Amino acid sequence: MKIGIVGCGIAGAYISWQLSKKHDVTVFEARNRVGKEVCSGLISERLWDFIPKNTKLITNQIDTIKIHFPKKTIDLMLDPKMIVLDHDKLDRYVVSLGKAKILLNSPVDRVIDGDRPVIISKGKKYEFDYVIGADGPNSLVRHQLKAKDPSFRLGIYAYDNDKNSKSSVVETWPIKTGFAWKIPRGKRVEIGVLADPRYATSEFNKIYKGKAKRLSSLVPEGLVQVKSSKIVLAGDASGLAKPHSGGGIIWALQSAKMLVECFPDIDKYNRGLKEFFEPRIFTSKAVSKLGVIVGNNLPFLVPKRIYFDSDWIF
Repeated sequence: MKIGIVGCGIAGAYISWQLSKKHDVTVFEARNRVGKEVCSGLISERLWDFIPKNTKLITNQIDTIKIHFPKKTIDLMLDPKMIVLDHDKLDRYVVSLGKAKILLNSPVDRVIDGDRPVIISKGKKYEFDYVIGADGPNSLVRHQLKAKDPSFRLGIYAYDNDKNSKSSVVETWPIKTGFAWKIPRGKRVEIGVLADPRYATSEFNKIYKGKAKRLSSLVPEGLVQVKSSKIVLAGDASGLAKPHSGGGIIWALQSAKMLVECFPDIDKYNRGLKEFFEPRIFTSKAVSKLGVIVGNNLPFLVPKRIYFDSDWIF
């Protein structure tokens, strides 16, 4: 079968790798290279459950997350450990595993649903048996099929030189509608915030006074699906990011794996997404809100050290 994939982030890369084993796969990437550059790249070692292990991607390892509440600091001892990597290199590694045709500098202008869905890119029409939208939080595929948007938060961060860049400890602080972080990346330190777009910039300005280049990205929250038997969404395009952390790599890979396992049964895939992710999204939101309330107002109820699954509610 002929399959068109819009977007070559981690979800699109994984799907193209797996489906190109048996199908004719074409990937449309708007930019001139594969790889998502705006991402913290902090992820659990369960990454290797989805792809062949490649230690060359790793820039640091994390075993502890410190949460600094106003009156108490809590240490989350991680099991499994988390790794820090460059997301763009991860995407390029995964797509290199497959045999798909990658069309760079190929923004998609339009997607037309039907028995043989059509992708129009740079004025040229491409016809497929199935189309997969893996084109990020502002998914054109989602918009073309008139599906609702998920809610969004805004992540803003910058890199700074710091003598603690090789530390194994991530530090976080609750802020208005989100949290701030400091991640040692091996050669530099990342300082950032994730919050409601209305407040993210002002919150970032409170914690970072440096002059380094600022990077930003929308982070989706809430499962979204399109009504089609031939077109489907995966990863950020379907609103999949962990509400408690904003992390999207593992959930993107999980959705991509589910799609590959169900393909070409799109209905089965969509049902599976709802059954798997909706309870986790609800629980993650509830536990996160409760944790902030207790940490800020009742810190004596929380132990100073907690042993913690780094992919909780995976």
